[in-house]
Amino acid sequence: MHNLVRTCGWLDSHGRTSFRHTIYGKSPRGFKVVNKTNRIIIRNEQYPDMPLPYWTHDTLINAFAYKLRRMASERLC
Repeated sequence: MHNLVRTCGWLDSHGRTSFRHTIYGKSPRGFKVVNKTNRIIIRNEQYPDMPLPYWTHDTLINAFAYKLRRMASERLC
């Protein structure tokens, strides 16, 4: 992830390198979500030699479940 931010990021209003990007299919910045057997990979055709950031399916499912539990508990209180 650090390489992705350094390569494709920009300076925010505080002079820090930032990278925020929502990807659905293929983005205008050239990023593409690829679903492999055991992971979700982010590719960019403009930077073919860049190491590919990825998340395993389990990591994403666990993050979703954690957020769903927090959202449900906040609504029930």
